[in-house]
Amino acid sequence: MNETYTFDDIDTVVWNCLQGSENSQDYLSYTQTMLGFKAHQKEALKLAQKYWDAPESAAYFPKALAAVIAIAESGNTAAMAHLGRWYRLGTGVAIDLAISEHWYQKAADLKDGKGHNGLGRLCFTSDPNKAAAHFKIAIEMGEFTGYSHLADLDRENELEHLKNALQTGDAYDDYSYGQYLIRHAKTDEEKESHLHWIEKAAKKGYGFAGFHMAMHHYKVDSEEDPTNETAKEWCRLGCDTGSLAALMWFGNRFLESPESHDEAEGYLKSACMMGDKYAQSFYGAWLVKHGKSFEAQAQGVAWLRKSLAQGHLSAICPLSEAIRKGQGAEVNLKEAHDLMAYGADMGRSECQCHLGISYMYGDEVDIDKERAHDLFQIASLQGDLWATHLLGITYESGDGVLQDLAKAFECFMKASTAEFPGAHFRVGRALMRGHGVPKNKPAGVKWLLKAANANYSDAMIVLGATLMSGDGVEVNYPLGASWFQKAAELGNAEAMHELATFHMEGDGVEADPEKVKHWMFKAAGLGQEQAIEWVNENYPDQPDWLINMKKSAKELPAVDSEDSKTSDDQNIKPDNEKTKDDTE
Repeated sequence: MNETYTFDDIDTVVWNCLQGSENSQDYLSYTQTMLGFKAHQKEALKLAQKYWDAPESAAYFPKALAAVIAIAESGNTAAMAHLGRWYRLGTGVAIDLAISEHWYQKAADLKDGKGHNGLGRLCFTSDPNKAAAHFKIAIEMGEFTGYSHLADLDRENELEHLKNALQTGDAYDDYSYGQYLIRHAKTDEEKESHLHWIEKAAKKGYGFAGFHMAMHHYKVDSEEDPTNETAKEWCRLGCDTGSLAALMWFGNRFLESPESHDEAEGYLKSACMMGDKYAQSFYGAWLVKHGKSFEAQAQGVAWLRKSLAQGHLSAICPLSEAIRKGQGAEVNLKEAHDLMAYGADMGRSECQCHLGISYMYGDEVDIDKERAHDLFQIASLQGDLWATHLLGITYESGDGVLQDLAKAFECFMKASTAEFPGAHFRVGRALMRGHGVPKNKPAGVKWLLKAANANYSDAMIVLGATLMSGDGVEVNYPLGASWFQKAAELGNAEAMHELATFHMEGDGVEADPEKVKHWMFKAAGLGQEQAIEWVNENYPDQPDWLINMKKSAKELPAVDSEDSKTSDDQNIKPDNEKTKDDTE
């Protein structure tokens, strides 16, 4: 009987079997089998990225599996416990509970407490009493990690069990004990006093504890640690163990940080490669939006497809938009529409909003404003404030529903809590006009200013016109014209035309024929009808570039782009980190 291999030795056997492999999946399988406890995961993830796009090569992990099976068959219970865990959790192999039970039972028959811990985990949900019996037997055999499992089943004596588990000296048991104390602490000071248990677990190599410490130290706009180096250092401890929570948290927090971008992107890619659907959706959407080449965007599309294939519906919107715009994929308007319709049918409010916009403007479908209104309504009922904003627009304009300015104002006020500049603008305009609400020009100006300061160009135009007409404020031509200038510089064609007319007569700005020409040409190029008429009248021999710009502008759908919204899947939710299983 082979008793020479310890539980940690089996991990070394697996790693040694992979040496020389050029197969990315080998290294990902190794990382997954380690379950967040530090060994060779950092090196494994680097090698996985190195060979990710390489030609397919022979897999070495089957050789590692065969080696562990051979050791187990020789009578080594540590190898048996490893195999039981692998097949139970599907790490490195496909989930097979029958095979898992076989190996756990063999270890239990040889009086190894790890076998009983494993058998307890297998029936933890289906038969808690049976599971508790296995954990107690494991404890009697000296496998004190059984106490930490028992704590989850016996809440009345949870603290006592967690204290008993501390005698193992394992990082996870330190973490569990600390978490219990923090969870039951009554003050922030008391919570802080227990944090040393989490720190202790992180330093021992428990990756999720490192992630916990990173979140504790992370501060927005910290003067003492502006780049959050302390939080990064703790999180790296977690990333080095392959902890998905740590990999994703670092990537999500610091992807936009110039000094940490490459590192954050590497961690996110590792999480994607390990098959995490949340990371795939977030990173895929980021690549589609920020990728500097078609190839980079194509990688984003690939990750989004992988995420959606795993049932993560948040990938639908960015994937549909990428396909619609030809970002990383050939333009396929039918597929883009079908994806959005599928998401809407599945109850995704953001998909219902996008689909509603398509029906409102006839984008690849026949115009159906009533259906658009209904889609906004159902999305709004789910608490989507963007949908509430769009719903307000339908009530305001009477598109697909009877016009109701009071309901429109109610929707805009509700949507304004999400800091949508478009909602702020519409609240301000309604107050200025008394639409759906008693007229209140001072309050209206306040809301318009809020939207204008958020670079909402339509608000700049109304605010500028208000100042130049003296509607509830003192007339101020230069200040009013300056708002038109800002809106024009943001690309608003109406503001460009108005600014050009100001330069004709010197209204609030200097009279300047060249600036008249400059802004009229730009507005005409964007399809502004009055500017086109002016250009046709004053410059009948138009250059080809202007003719082409006007032609392109006429072909664009009439979508209010300032009321649109993109979805980058920022609120990623990592899967719960596997925890208790690491202690077997």
